[in-house]
Amino acid sequence: MSLTMQPAGWRKRPRAWVWRIKSWGVSAPNETPLGTVIAAPEPDTRELFCRNGLKWHTRIPAQNIHAAQHEIERLRKVLRRAQPAAAAGKLLGRELDLAARMAAESCHYMLWQQAVASGKKVEAPRRARRGIQALQRLEGDFGAYWPLRNKATPKHCSPFLNWRIKEYQGDS
Repeated sequence: MSLTMQPAGWRKRPRAWVWRIKSWGVSAPNETPLGTVIAAPEPDTRELFCRNGLKWHTRIPAQNIHAAQHEIERLRKVLRRAQPAAAAGKLLGRELDLAARMAAESCHYMLWQQAVASGKKVEAPRRARRGIQALQRLEGDFGAYWPLRNKATPKHCSPFLNWRIKEYQGDS
């Protein structure tokens, strides 16, 4: 995708996004909250990979999570306005949108965790139902995208989506 085909503000927004994540005031070596929240393994596996993922909701205020969600949606709008002519640019746009949707679901998952932790009996199940539907759509889209870039099946590449769905179902 050439710079001339990008919507106005394309180059400024990623910097704003990085700033937003840094403004959360949390850090850990080799991980970001948005990636590890959704990809964290089930607690009983005792994996070290993404080990902080299921704990970020206790360290990031809901206000910051909502701000991140808003920023993600703004960036998705920018992506939708981009009109790449090349097939590679279209595929990259699809990948970036999948990544943005996963980041948005990480935010939603943290808000659900906060609702459960604070005993919000109406909000938590509502968030769980919405999260299950969104993750199921995301899993379908990921499964359709995967063969475009990879030879293997997505079977072993996205089990984390099912882990989060099971956790939502445990609360519903």
